[in-house]
Amino acid sequence: MSLKSAAVLTVSDLYLQGKQEQSFNLILEDLNGLDYEVEKYVCVCENKENLAQEIQLLSQTTDIIIVIGLLETGCIYKGVALALSQELGENDKLINIIDRLKGSHKKEEVSLPLFARLLTSENASFPVIEVSRIYVLNVNCFEELYFNILKSYLVQYKRKPTFTKAIYIQLNGNTKQNVLKHKGCSTEITFSEDNSRLVCTATSNNFSDIVEFEQKLRNSPNIPYLGSCDSSCENPLDYLNTKENVQQTLQYIEESLTTYGTENIFLSFNGGKDCTVLLHLFVNLLKLKFPHYDQKIFCLYVRSENAFPEQDVFIRECGVFYNLEVLTIVGSIKDALHQVLEDRPNFKACLMGTRRTDPYSSNLSVFQMTDVNWPQIMRVSPILDWHYSEIWDYLLYYKVPYCKLYDLGYTSLGNSLNTIKNPCLKYTQCSTSKENYLPAYRMLNEVKERSGRNIQHIQK
Repeated sequence: MSLKSAAVLTVSDLYLQGKQEQSFNLILEDLNGLDYEVEKYVCVCENKENLAQEIQLLSQTTDIIIVIGLLETGCIYKGVALALSQELGENDKLINIIDRLKGSHKKEEVSLPLFARLLTSENASFPVIEVSRIYVLNVNCFEELYFNILKSYLVQYKRKPTFTKAIYIQLNGNTKQNVLKHKGCSTEITFSEDNSRLVCTATSNNFSDIVEFEQKLRNSPNIPYLGSCDSSCENPLDYLNTKENVQQTLQYIEESLTTYGTENIFLSFNGGKDCTVLLHLFVNLLKLKFPHYDQKIFCLYVRSENAFPEQDVFIRECGVFYNLEVLTIVGSIKDALHQVLEDRPNFKACLMGTRRTDPYSSNLSVFQMTDVNWPQIMRVSPILDWHYSEIWDYLLYYKVPYCKLYDLGYTSLGNSLNTIKNPCLKYTQCSTSKENYLPAYRMLNEVKERSGRNIQHIQK
């Protein structure tokens, strides 16, 4: 999906005078030019409680929050940390930058929310501080930071997703006409020929529509379907320099492929946000490192008896789009793993979307064998140290399709009998006084990610 709305906060209007005021107006104009709905311009006093409160209010209606102010006092960092319920910690990279610029630093000007990261550019003397799509700009150079660093991120977040599949069909006289009968209104199609094959390139901004189109071609008795590949241009490997956590994860995945071989690895996939990120990274790394690999990726889906229907639908869609071989087993993870290894004894490693905040995962290693009383296989957790906000940054930035439940207020998926929408995302609509839920990516307090999980029983 593409982000739509932005808000700008200035901390104390004393600093926006003369040229700074002109720069500020220029930024507002540019946001509108990027087709963002600028929900609000707010000027708050230099007080961490007031700033935190304003950020929390804006998060209910706004996708992107830009904070402009003086950073030397540390008040802005404290306010952002308070809004996110995060601790502050001295950032080594920021220390190096400020020491290089000024010769020394004060503790408060280098103490950032723990999950913050620095966005830098060769064309900017100072970084943009980012956490959970809240961007902090130094008032002394905010125009430079906006146009040389932040704008490229805003352009990418705003861009509509584009999904493209190259579908291969045996060429005969009526193939094109038969294909066009299944074309939906949101799907564009072009044809080319390749060694007696017809290549149907289908493009759509809607993930479900392009999956449905391919599924119809697969099932049609009049179309000799041969196969397909994802030819979407969105690829995280193009952005290694800006995404350190992505780069580290790709190194772990590549190490797995090198150590165990492509044919001896499978993924644990239940349609949740974490394993969706992992699947997308794995697929794209295979494209780069093994461009001629044409086998289906094997995925194990350990399904609950009371799984959400939306979860099942999304997994089926991923199976079609990414060319997966999905084995669905209803039962325990241990029994499912035993069955898989019995049928496929060549498997040596299982890639998992486990993160350190998951239950019983705080002491895991990225590479760790299963316990002695379990079927023996190497568990590989490449996104083990990702934060909740990094998961959503990835999904939104790279336009990765995800389960629709997350847009309804669910933040962590169990099953339909033990999972409810996250209470932390509940809000009341001013116009109707009705209760509603924010999408999962809007949640600021990462500690509350699993609120709504493990409910004793939900009346159906």
